[in-house]
Amino acid sequence: MDLETKLKRYKFVAVFIILSVLILYLAKFGIYGLSGKQSTWAEFGDYFGGVLNPILAFMAFIALLTTIELQSKELNQVVTEFKNSGEYQKKQAKSLKLKNKATKLQIFENTFFQLNNVFLHTRESFFFEIVTTKSGKVLVNGGYVDDSLLE
Repeated sequence: MDLETKLKRYKFVAVFIILSVLILYLAKFGIYGLSGKQSTWAEFGDYFGGVLNPILAFMAFIALLTTIELQSKELNQVVTEFKNSGEYQKKQAKSLKLKNKATKLQIFENTFFQLNNVFLHTRESFFFEIVTTKSGKVLVNGGYVDDSLLE
């Protein structure tokens, strides 16, 4: 039974008890109009308070126990959710590490293949024409090479 249903039931029982005590008093002593004597009102108050106070105090105690039980259940739920969220965060952290590793690998591969493409393009566009003249001089792309470099 949920808390709202219990509280509605407690309210109904409390109103019923209060009305029952009032009806019992009126049934026993009758309705003669409102009394002008202070002692009659004091007796009525003593009767009303003496009968209702223990009953309502007991009901308040039961409501307190119900509230404590509800808070205990909610605390257990919060602890369970907290544990589950910790496990979820661990799984998420592991997943993020794997994604990070995969991203680093992808960046490395992209860089490697870009450098490889630059190398291949440079090699294809790099052209040497080496010509040896009759005098023994070496020309590379139309320019003389110093003999000391050839040794």
